Amino acid sequence: MLPYLLIFFISIFCTFLAEKTVDKNKILFFFFSAIAVLAPSLLAGFRDSGVGTDTKIYVDRVWGVFKHVNDWNQFYKYYTRDAFSDIEFVYLLLNFIGSRFGEKVNIIYFITSFVITLLVYLSAFENRKKSSMWLVMFIFLFGYYNQSLNLVRQTIALGIGLYGFKYLEDRKWIKVILLLILLKYTHNTGIFYIGFAGAYLLSVLKYKAKYITLIITLFCSIFIFIYFDFLIGFLVLSGILPSKFLFYLSGDTIDYTSLFIFHFIISIILMTIYVFKINSLEKDSLLSFAFINLLGSILILTSLVSVWSFRVAFYFLFISECLFLPRALYLMRNKRLEYIIMMITIIFLYLFFWNKVYIINNDNDTYPYKSEIIDNF
Repeated sequence: MLPYLLIFFISIFCTFLAEKTVDKNKILFFFFSAIAVLAPSLLAGFRDSGVGTDTKIYVDRVWGVFKHVNDWNQFYKYYTRDAFSDIEFVYLLLNFIGSRFGEKVNIIYFITSFVITLLVYLSAFENRKKSSMWLVMFIFLFGYYNQSLNLVRQTIALGIGLYGFKYLEDRKWIKVILLLILLKYTHNTGIFYIGFAGAYLLSVLKYKAKYITLIITLFCSIFIFIYFDFLIGFLVLSGILPSKFLFYLSGDTIDYTSLFIFHFIISIILMTIYVFKINSLEKDSLLSFAFINLLGSILILTSLVSVWSFRVAFYFLFISECLFLPRALYLMRNKRLEYIIMMITIIFLYLFFWNKVYIINNDNDTYPYKSEIIDNF
């Protein structure tokens, strides 16, 4: 537990200092920013194989193949001949780049974590006038960092989706299309970012009967559970999803009710912020934030249908909680007492969540932290 807490504190504190110096001293800003990003990246890079379930499932295996790839032509030949099974191109490209620097698997552990952390940090930086940078990093580190040591490819996709959200928000449609293409070649589940984009637009655009439409949408999301197999089968047969998604069909399940409760509580907090007396433009944003988070919370319950399907919910929750939640709290900054109460509540909830899910339950197999590299120092 201690290595995580120490590194998390260093990263969050340096993010706070970077935010304070961004307009005053560029050298200090870049110095603190580098530490904020590198600290968790190095922690991931130094870890032993097995810290994160998927290191044993595909990360080590794919890296092992790249030990025998000598140049780009050989890599491309392997890729076109499907030598890497169903592993997506962006992840393979990171492996190819990393393999140019050595043979130790820790290289790809570091690179993937660096990409994820950098994308989150850049998102925090670009939203610094709408939310506190340190809070974005706090929510990522205590909510999703340990998960990123397991679900490596998907978390890279989530990071890209988080950073690319600005294009959706600004209605830059060509860049949104390019973002979707990039997500598809980063992780197959990236196609579900379309669902997030649709839900966001549904909640943020102005039209009549908006409240009724959002309520009906939440109600209709229940039908995902009833027709889950049909939806997955149709998307696979139509070529929208690859055949690997047939594994998502109902069968083995997992009870993530407690995970649903946590994210549902976050949705309630967003709704609570919504009812405060904030001007109408801000209320529209808060309604969108709460709707997206609530929809993502409901999708978590698809784990009761399929052991894999709950991953779809992360395309809603990752952006909602890493970006929308800090924005919502930032809107409350002038209401001092309410702001302090909400901030303390959020910090406590994520600390409790991290300890319960990643330490006590050891979801994603990241505890205890082990590092032969550090032990040998």
